[in-house]
Amino acid sequence: MKDRTPHSKFTFSCQPDCSVYSRESEHNSELNSALIEFPLEFKLTADHDPFVDQPTVPIPPDLNENPLMSTTTHGRHVAGQITAYATSVLSAQYRTHAFLVLVIKTHARIIRWDRGGAVVTAPISYDQDPQLFDFFVRYDNASRAIRGHDCTVGLPTYIEAQNARKLPDLADAESLLAVTISDPGCSHESNRYVILPPSPRPDIPAGRWTRTSIAYDVRRDKRVLMKDSWRVILPDIIPEGEIYARLHQNEVPNIPRCSCATDVGDDITHMSRTHEFVGKYGEPFVPTQFVPHRHYRLILDNIGRKLQEFQCSREMVNAVHASLVGE
Repeated sequence: MKDRTPHSKFTFSCQPDCSVYSRESEHNSELNSALIEFPLEFKLTADHDPFVDQPTVPIPPDLNENPLMSTTTHGRHVAGQITAYATSVLSAQYRTHAFLVLVIKTHARIIRWDRGGAVVTAPISYDQDPQLFDFFVRYDNASRAIRGHDCTVGLPTYIEAQNARKLPDLADAESLLAVTISDPGCSHESNRYVILPPSPRPDIPAGRWTRTSIAYDVRRDKRVLMKDSWRVILPDIIPEGEIYARLHQNEVPNIPRCSCATDVGDDITHMSRTHEFVGKYGEPFVPTQFVPHRHYRLILDNIGRKLQEFQCSREMVNAVHASLVGE
């Protein structure tokens, strides 16, 4: 099936063998990454398995590759294939994590992707072991948040959508989304912003995954910039909103006004979990450090113009000069 997700930036077609959708979604037989719950991929021979269950011991100290990954041609191809599927789902939707089922001849693997990496099960002999069936049953009964959907994103009301379409950036939108961000200064209030749906893009699924959107601020009835990202949780990394606050306190010129900056959602589904499994099941086979990430959003009231909209080189020079003064 060819992916019919609108505005996809993939230069190739993602075509999983089978796709799972919710009962509520409206879709036809064509693949739509904006609506899919999770894909399934089937392979007929064991050499297509991209994962190794018993790595060679001891692990060479200068090894640059993950010894849990297969080095066969077919295995590498399948690894890239399923990573593309995961990327398609995570980029076409606002998701905290996503699942994929890979069936290889007589066994299956369940894979969970988040912004920290991926966790893969050991082979499941689905003819004898009920774990794969249990996964389907549990997924069907799970809440949207546990399935990986970002529950702070939904549909705008009719009035919100009508007001948002007054902005030139959103006027011709076929569909819109509404994002709810809790006010960090008041636990009883939330701000709502109307944005365009995300576009699928062929990036690595893990990492900060920064997405910017021109947004309609419902409460203040104005045009703003929303930045959605997954910040790295390390002691020496300061959240971006705090950096803006410090700059304004010190009266640094030419700095955008940050009207809202906060972590999103809870500390369970809106935080990457991959790093928690390395110590349990990966050591000493995984030399890579898996960094935890936390879902984060900020709102900027000042929006610059795109470079292609500049009228002359003088405007470009002035913009660079203003940024240098701000530093």
